[in-house]
Amino acid sequence: MLKRKFTLGCDVSSLTIVCSVLKTPEKRVLEPKEFANNFAGFEDCLAWFKASDIKAKDLLVCMEHTGVYSESFCYYLYDQGIKVVIESGAKIKKSFKLASHKTDEVDSIAIAEYAIRYADRLTAWEPRKSSVEAVKSLLTSRELFVKHRTAQKNALSAYKRKVVKIDLIREEYEKSIQDLEQTIIKLENEIKSIIEQNEHWVTMLKIMKTMKGVDKLLPYNMFVISNAFSVELEHKRLAAYLRISPYEHRSGTSIKKKAKSPKYGSAIMRKLLFLAAKDACQYNVNFKTYYARKESEGKCYFIIMNNVANKLLKIICAMINSGKPYIPNYCSVNPTLVK
Repeated sequence: MLKRKFTLGCDVSSLTIVCSVLKTPEKRVLEPKEFANNFAGFEDCLAWFKASDIKAKDLLVCMEHTGVYSESFCYYLYDQGIKVVIESGAKIKKSFKLASHKTDEVDSIAIAEYAIRYADRLTAWEPRKSSVEAVKSLLTSRELFVKHRTAQKNALSAYKRKVVKIDLIREEYEKSIQDLEQTIIKLENEIKSIIEQNEHWVTMLKIMKTMKGVDKLLPYNMFVISNAFSVELEHKRLAAYLRISPYEHRSGTSIKKKAKSPKYGSAIMRKLLFLAAKDACQYNVNFKTYYARKESEGKCYFIIMNNVANKLLKIICAMINSGKPYIPNYCSVNPTLVK
């Protein structure tokens, strides 16, 4: 349990951070105060709560996940020996139905109160390895350049259908596409060079690729999720995190909707798992049989693909945790049935 004597709620924006310190949900120790979102502001914030005799070991800092806006502050607090928690803004918002004003000060108090009330459910934030952060940035940039390349290709395809054409425009489109393709290749080579620095990482990627449909991008993303294969993966929790785990929506006798996955989460991983599921249903005998059986039962195509994606994720997690390659004819046995 991440329970501390004091809890600091932090509302982060691009330029400022607003902090409030609570001892209990009803007792504020320090009223909301604004600091600059830079190193000087972080120093001022540290001096602010230390002036009230609040020690680092007695403090828990909770903030919403705001990407690069909160990253520097998290690293700073971590270096100071302060426990940091990063939570989804949607999760915090759903926990409180505020009927008051919507300001940074009010939000910082609500975040601190959330951390106090749900201390038994919080997980401390820890920085990823530098190599993992590098691969993550490269994968994110690659995805962006791929989208740009697709947009340029679509634009060129549409332009070629025009009656009046100008060679300069066509040439510029083709040049732009070629430049983007070269950039994507460079990013992929850089990812490969980072992975090849560690023999264990190379081995783990080879193990994942023993399964048909698991291409190079999916193993790279699993490398990031597992923090360079340093943590044990639970496929159910990971499926919920990636939003490929359907949730029921029903209440009483009047509300009974079909179970479906939320429309948020890691879109890249969902896309890669969907593509891997398509390959598995085409080339893997077991998945091919499973797909035919579910299709004969009248199941929707996307439901079948989602089920296959979950099965693939379970197998990938098992391969990472065990360090063993894929065994096509492997049959799992329920431990309760083993005497």
